[in-house]
Amino acid sequence: MKKETLIGGIVGLVIALFIIYTFFGDGDDMGRSALKEATEGQESASQQEQNAVPGGDDVIKPGEVEYYTCDPSNSKFGAMGDDVMASNLENTMYLDLSTGGRVVIEMYPEKAPNHVARFKELARSCYYDGIVFHRVIEGFMAQTGDPTGTGSGGSGQNIKAEFNDIHHDRGVVSTARAMHPDSADSQFFIMLAPSPHLDGQYTAWGRVIEGMEHVDAITKGPRDQNGVVPEGERDSIETMRVAADVESGE
Repeated sequence: MKKETLIGGIVGLVIALFIIYTFFGDGDDMGRSALKEATEGQESASQQEQNAVPGGDDVIKPGEVEYYTCDPSNSKFGAMGDDVMASNLENTMYLDLSTGGRVVIEMYPEKAPNHVARFKELARSCYYDGIVFHRVIEGFMAQTGDPTGTGSGGSGQNIKAEFNDIHHDRGVVSTARAMHPDSADSQFFIMLAPSPHLDGQYTAWGRVIEGMEHVDAITKGPRDQNGVVPEGERDSIETMRVAADVESGE
């Protein structure tokens, strides 16, 4: 009887060890595999979402803005004089690019007064001079305004959303933001093609009225890298100025 009990105990121990190995040995590998697949799926979904909008969850974190002592009338390509097409110079921006020309932006203070005021304030401090276009997607948009060039930088002063009825058509200038509607800062983007899914989700505050060919010439980033332009290949803002300052020489 004792012998049978001993044999039964040994058999039970072997079975128990087999069960433990099955569920906590190979089973752990299966769990890790499932977790990896789930994580990759989440990353893929996140990547697809970021491909559809300017910026991402990690865009525009508060930082310290560095203001420069500069002459706001001093722009890369100078005054336009009689060639000026804009009717309201105080609400016109000159964006002089490394692609070789000037982009003239008509601003809409009646649609986004706080955004226009803030971008003019930053331009008058020469904040944008030398900042690169870090993310540019063919057929979508060109994004800039981050002094760190990483896509996560800003001036440290957020702007509350001023969503409006401006459609995100080609040439429209709008503000990048993170997930929170009021997280916009200094980053902005210029539309290369219509993207109606952005309407009412991002604050548009201007439109290119001259020099769109210089925006089209900005170096694009690889689509498989979410449009992030490799360092060393990035175009930049040479100067960004309020037209009234440049034309008046003040």
